[in-house]
Amino acid sequence: MQPWSQHLCAFAVSCISLQPLFAVQAMDTKQTEPAAETVLVMAQAPANNSGSALQQIATLLQQARLPGQSRLFQQAQLHFQQLSPEPSAEYWLISADLAQQQHQFDAALAALQQAELLQPQPQIALVRARIALVRAQPKQALAACKPLLAFKELFLFQLCSLEAIGRAGQVDQSYPLLLKLARQTDMPLPERLYLQATLAEQAEWLQQPTVATAHLLPWLSQAPVPFWIKWADLTLSLEPATVYQRLATLNKDAALEDSLLLRLARAEQLTNQGQQYQQLAAAQIQLRERRQDLLHSADLAYFYLHLQPNARKAQQYSGLNYQQAKEPDDQKLALQSGWTQAALDLLVTEEPSI
Repeated sequence: MQPWSQHLCAFAVSCISLQPLFAVQAMDTKQTEPAAETVLVMAQAPANNSGSALQQIATLLQQARLPGQSRLFQQAQLHFQQLSPEPSAEYWLISADLAQQQHQFDAALAALQQAELLQPQPQIALVRARIALVRAQPKQALAACKPLLAFKELFLFQLCSLEAIGRAGQVDQSYPLLLKLARQTDMPLPERLYLQATLAEQAEWLQQPTVATAHLLPWLSQAPVPFWIKWADLTLSLEPATVYQRLATLNKDAALEDSLLLRLARAEQLTNQGQQYQQLAAAQIQLRERRQDLLHSADLAYFYLHLQPNARKAQQYSGLNYQQAKEPDDQKLALQSGWTQAALDLLVTEEPSI
């Protein structure tokens, strides 16, 4: 799955994601998120009870989605594995979040079902819709949005539905309605990021890359990694020097995730700024290949498509990625790597084992 999609799960546990307001309610990153060092201390400290442990894990998962903090996913996973399954919606929502991060979408859906039996809530609908979109099932995603009405979450219902409608190919109808939603000024940060991400995606489909970038730029400093990745991909073709400057500055604060490092290396390549980040990216990709770390194989495909062209490897890794996730950026990567749509349609969906 392209990192873009993971965003809504973060804010929808936060993903989306954003990819939808997931598990525990997201905190405003400007005011209440702890520093990385604080979160590490929290991860290492023993929990007094399962409730506080779950809150610590939720905080880790939220922080892990920010640039340079993805290592905290491992902290959260290790912490979660020390807990025994319990009859709480929070437990199963976190389980679903961790599963979808590993592309184990069937397991994530099963965990969501457990959470719903214990405590129905709007986050469950959002994450179900997100998983349907990852699987290129916009009709199922649209149906998954409908329970939001029962919770009187009209804004989220509209946003969730318009995202699905756009994915179904009706972006001419959905994008103007999204622009109307954007006129609201009092929405929480996770919902704002979800909206701006969806606006950018649909503006891109309408061949408006400058407009798409403008939807993202004002929110970058508060945004998770997938938001940055989409901004970088859009801006590389317009102003690669801007991408280089911003990502190089970001990298000084904390080592960037591979997906962002690859965009930094690409910007370095396009602007003839030397070889520093290209060499670093190459070393990281080689390490992942030696370890057979193929979970986010979109990174490997990107490297062999743009940085060290190798048609065979680009096609191999983009095909593997498409077997796990079928969002528009995953499809685009595969087509750029030499796949035809007919061949992609024949690929059997596979998920990593638990």
